[in-house]
Amino acid sequence: MIESQYWPASTLDGVPDVEALTAGRRRGRDCVYCGSPLTEDAAVDLGEQHYRPPWGGPLIAWRPRSCTTCRETRGVKRAGGRW
Repeated sequence: MIESQYWPASTLDGVPDVEALTAGRRRGRDCVYCGSPLTEDAAVDLGEQHYRPPWGGPLIAWRPRSCTTCRETRGVKRAGGRW
């Protein structure tokens, strides 16, 4: 079984613009990169992100998650840029 993991925002690589994402991707139900549905056992928590809506106002928090395949290919890098 794959454990859910947390990776701080400083390790993210190319998280898509939140305004262009579906609700499922913004809410962490689907992979933020490829859109595949996620399960609790196979999701990688990419940490809290913040954005300001185009109409202004306060920053809004969101918590993207990725599938393990995207984590390994483009989502998260460990120190030194390697897994």
